[in-house]
Amino acid sequence: MDRRVHPARDGRRIVKTPNQEGQATEPYLFGVRARTELVLADLLREAIQDNPSGAGDHDLSGLYVPRALGPLEAEVLEVVWKKTEATVRDVYRVLSRSREIAYTTVLTVLRNLNRKNIVRRRQGDVGYIYYPAIGREEFIQARVGEIIDLLLERFPGPTLTHLLRRMGREKG
Repeated sequence: MDRRVHPARDGRRIVKTPNQEGQATEPYLFGVRARTELVLADLLREAIQDNPSGAGDHDLSGLYVPRALGPLEAEVLEVVWKKTEATVRDVYRVLSRSREIAYTTVLTVLRNLNRKNIVRRRQGDVGYIYYPAIGREEFIQARVGEIIDLLLERFPGPTLTHLLRRMGREKG
């Protein structure tokens, strides 16, 4: 079984393993269009977590870039973004077409997204109606910005070198 160990800020070690279907438990990237926009952030996160070689004298201890959303959170958020506002039942109906999921699981995920200020809610006739607190593009840009800022602060040389290589601007 493939396992990845990542240091957490408090010194604990976090082990990530593939799920039952063999898919990695890495952050879910929102659809094909958004995937291209998040690839750079994902590559940079992987570069400092899984391949610290070439970091020179930089101290990697305590550096952990937590994922923005888990896979199920991302799926639920996609539904809310597409519908612009949705009840728990609306999200449950959409997700249950493609997977086995409990209504209470959807409720918990929406509550967590609300607590993280990613979705907001207002009282409807029969329960809460959830709506995005932040748009998809704004969310992606903010997340990528956070990761790049962290890397530029802690590892300016390697980060700039990697960015230039990825953008194809590095000369020979």
